[in-house]
Amino acid sequence: QQNRIVKEYLERHVLPESQPSQQEVREQFAKSKWSRLLKLAHIRVETEEQAQQVVEELERGRPFAEVVAERSANRITAANGGLLSDHFIGRENLRDVQLPLSIAHVLFEVPEGEVSQPFQLRGSYEIFKVLDEAPAPDYYLQVFAQWLFRHNYDRAQQERVAGLKPKYKVEVDTAAVAFLIAEGTKGSNALWVIAPADRERILGRYDRGHFTIEDLMNAYWQARFQYRLEFNREGIAEFIDTHILSLRLFYLEALEEGLNEEPAVVAWLHNKREALLLEALKEREVQALIDTTDASARRYYENNLHKFMEPRATVILEILVPTQAMADSLLKEIEGGADMETLAVRHTTRQFAKQQQGRIHLHAYERALFGPLHDEAMEKAPVGELQGPLALEEGFSIFKVEERIPDRPEPFSQTVRRAKYWLRKSEENKYFEELIIRLREKYAAQEEVFEEHLVDLEL
Repeated sequence: QQNRIVKEYLERHVLPESQPSQQEVREQFAKSKWSRLLKLAHIRVETEEQAQQVVEELERGRPFAEVVAERSANRITAANGGLLSDHFIGRENLRDVQLPLSIAHVLFEVPEGEVSQPFQLRGSYEIFKVLDEAPAPDYYLQVFAQWLFRHNYDRAQQERVAGLKPKYKVEVDTAAVAFLIAEGTKGSNALWVIAPADRERILGRYDRGHFTIEDLMNAYWQARFQYRLEFNREGIAEFIDTHILSLRLFYLEALEEGLNEEPAVVAWLHNKREALLLEALKEREVQALIDTTDASARRYYENNLHKFMEPRATVILEILVPTQAMADSLLKEIEGGADMETLAVRHTTRQFAKQQQGRIHLHAYERALFGPLHDEAMEKAPVGELQGPLALEEGFSIFKVEERIPDRPEPFSQTVRRAKYWLRKSEENKYFEELIIRLREKYAAQEEVFEEHLVDLEL
């Protein structure tokens, strides 16, 4: 009820002032770092000390290409002057070069022709140079407009909360905040193991109410995937405003305006109450009858093995490289007796496969991901024979099929949770249908069908 009434309040007071005009979007986008596309080169080194040495050499005026050729641990990109990609990189295709957003936020502030600070990335250190830049395409503007709306919406809520705090005489207990800071900085899970007595501690008060440490814990639990709570005075104050006070103060304002009596809100609340009553009936008449013990789940598993099959798979050993010349050279080395696993770890550009000595498990549903390699390996290539080079969008592939594994049932121990889920859904449907039959029999005398209206239905 409270959430629905607050939603009505936000739609009336916050939403209208949050929608940016097209002119505002264009002006803000032009000032934003994300209006740029960058062509990037990089130098990868293993240690922070090496990274600082690279920066010092570049600051002394040594050409970037020379430092790349001499020092970069990525020999594939080093062969092309450190060029990270032939394509321009922007906010929407950072994944193409495995560039985290946290690094991009800093990197996209670097002017054309300049070099970045060292960044720690996947166990190494990277220094980037902005070789060229171009304007972002029009669809970036649409994405930016969505971000700007969200930014305006959050800011409008914060300003409204700040304006309401004096009216409702909001006071936050500084001792409780200090306690939270001390507990929260003990470790990543410390907040969740606070003693029950401390959870009941009053964190803040306002006219007509108060909130506790447990209220903050519950709010953070719901927001934990989208929000990181900083355990300092500013971080806790911001979280209280955005996730506790906003809901409570907006609700009081909505009641003062009589929004809870608006026809749309009243109708929604009526429907919600009916839905909750139906859920309570289902809980009593359906959920209480369901048996999802391990023994029942095993019976369901054995009677429905087709739902628990591991799809057929093909295991290949592959080396993917950027040029055919490299592929041809590696093919000759392997045919001459070189160890393919060692070469895969050293040369393949599939980063995930390096951890598996070049091995990949292919499945039927991954055709879009692997393209022609999938077709050749899954169906055509003989087991144990070296294949390639095969031209792919991402380079040239040399591979060998090591094993083809047919469909087979997963062990029950790995499917217990799924078996219980499907069993519960099956039992729910069965008992709910039985409930409906009983209710129709019980209230048959009160049912009335207006047959003259059936002709209006398109059945």
